[in-house]
Amino acid sequence: MVSGAVSKILSLSLGKFPVRLNVGVMLFLTTMINYMLRVNFSILYLAMVNTTADASDYGPRYDWNKSEQGLLLGAYFWGYLISAIPGALLAERYGGKTITTIIHLLSTILTALGPLLAGCGFVPMYMCRLLTGLFAGPQYPALHNLIAKWAPPEEKGKFIAALLGGTFGTVGFYIPAFLNGVIGIMWYFIVSNDPQSHTWISQPEKEFIEKSLGSAVSKEKPPTPFIKILTSVPYIALICLHFGNLWGMFFLMTATPKFMNETLNFNLGKAGILAALPYLGRLIFGLIFGSVGDVNEMSNWCKIFIIGAVFYITPALIFMIFGSGNIQPWNEVQKLEPEKEAEAKTEQIQEGEKNV
Repeated sequence: MVSGAVSKILSLSLGKFPVRLNVGVMLFLTTMINYMLRVNFSILYLAMVNTTADASDYGPRYDWNKSEQGLLLGAYFWGYLISAIPGALLAERYGGKTITTIIHLLSTILTALGPLLAGCGFVPMYMCRLLTGLFAGPQYPALHNLIAKWAPPEEKGKFIAALLGGTFGTVGFYIPAFLNGVIGIMWYFIVSNDPQSHTWISQPEKEFIEKSLGSAVSKEKPPTPFIKILTSVPYIALICLHFGNLWGMFFLMTATPKFMNETLNFNLGKAGILAALPYLGRLIFGLIFGSVGDVNEMSNWCKIFIIGAVFYITPALIFMIFGSGNIQPWNEVQKLEPEKEAEAKTEQIQEGEKNV
């Protein structure tokens, strides 16, 4: 009953805009909060450990050694790595909206408990970061699942651009937890798994999306051609490019605050803008930076940044040589016979009506 009332209020206030615009905005906000929770610890932990670089009073300090600090920095990414692929299967089965709503709920709880768990010791804090990453792994597969069902081909570029909301991600414990909870509630009421199950989408817009997607989305789910995919040269080149991009981006996001604080002796409390620049630049990656250890000399940092540049440039060259922007044969949508296509469309509409 409450859900219906909230949906009615939102339909009156947001109904004047195309529903797919609302979906695009929610994609942006979700990726923004996702990055907040992903990279906030790379700055927060500098104010939580005993260090001579910045003696300002930010609150309790913990005796985490360099090895433990590295493990804490990498914990989120290991959890993320574990659940990303299974998360794609969950999004396909239960829908992008459902998975994203659950992610918001669990991430809000874990992030809010961060300071309390830090006081309990290294292991509870490590598990907090690991589980936060584990629950966030299905996020992007879920969002791409939604884009496949909501974005007309001529607008898909705009929907993909909405995923750049992570550029605006910032730091903190309680503020991201609060924002995450708010966005999660908004997500639950504004977004649906597909146009057919949305409560206030207009019939013309629904028909426009269905007609635009047409043969671009298969009405049936044939077996995934794993062998053809994994042996496709353009696909492998794309994976290399994506890996290099993420490696570089997160390396800088995770490494730069430590570099600025311990090597350049910046006071992060007075240099918030400088500390945030790497997040806006999105240049170099830090999944394995946790293993770098205590590196404070400029000569060693130069080597590290050169390695980061190599990981950026090499995949780009591979993609330039072997990549392709054409649809691969194994990803061609098979045309259905008119009778089967009509039957599949009827089943899709009936399923959407059940979800409503």
